[in-house]
Amino acid sequence: MPQFRISRSTLIDAQPQAVFDTVADFHTWQSWSPWLRIDPEAKVTVSQPSGDVDATYDWDGEVVGAGGMRHRVVDRPSHLSDDLHFIRPFKSQSGVTFDFEPQNGQTKVTWTMAGKLPFFLFFMKKSMESFISMDYDRGLAMLKERIETGAVASRVEDIGVVDVDGVCMAGVSGEGKLGSVSEAMTPCIQQATEAFESQSVSHCDSFMSVYHPSDIANGQVRFTTGWSITAGCSVGKPLEKVTLPAGKALRLRHIGRYENLGNAWSGAYQFARYHKLKVAKSPGWEIYVNDPDDTATEELITDVYVPLR
Repeated sequence: MPQFRISRSTLIDAQPQAVFDTVADFHTWQSWSPWLRIDPEAKVTVSQPSGDVDATYDWDGEVVGAGGMRHRVVDRPSHLSDDLHFIRPFKSQSGVTFDFEPQNGQTKVTWTMAGKLPFFLFFMKKSMESFISMDYDRGLAMLKERIETGAVASRVEDIGVVDVDGVCMAGVSGEGKLGSVSEAMTPCIQQATEAFESQSVSHCDSFMSVYHPSDIANGQVRFTTGWSITAGCSVGKPLEKVTLPAGKALRLRHIGRYENLGNAWSGAYQFARYHKLKVAKSPGWEIYVNDPDDTATEELITDVYVPLR
């Protein structure tokens, strides 16, 4: 059986005991788990007490499948070891650990999974490691947000297949690492804004970003961010035109911080797999519905579109 090991870390501005207590308490997982955003109706069962040896956390949902975790080692405040098992979509078992290390008044949290894939899924080893790494990065980011701010500004709703008209947009292109795309977009947004003004380009109200086929396995994302325009409108550098064809798309609405938009994208593909929808190779896009300059962070609305075949 193909073996795998995934390990991701983050720094949290809190003492190890506080971070440990949050992770050890399975009741907190629904607020920062990277998998339950797309399946809020999943049944979650947590044992009492929820943070000691042999405490359990089980889930069963249409999209997230079914499985459970059990605390095997609870070494406060430095280490947790858990047994993880999946029942659906396929059966497997893995070991999961959390390590908590004090660093200059903060806590470094390291989340590790090690196990074996079923032999018939050997070909998925590399992609599975990439996708779980991204899940862990999102989960750690939300854990950090929960501990440092008291809440996680991210929810996904309004999921469904819709008909979309063809769209022409113009913007500035760039690339960045998954998990820090918003940072890479910031200078592109500034350049696009200045270019639209200097070129007197008339644009529609839809401020948006298009995500081009990218090296997702290595965490790289290519994008173009700007505004929708009329198809015949001409633009000059640094603006580039992108045309999105009409057709069907899976649409999700994300409400919350732009930094948490990965929850919507991951959820979209998770939803598509569960419902056996065929995702097209053409670019997906997101439309920013309200203005971040006069909208509270937790109320930012972004519509995500994944084109279907």
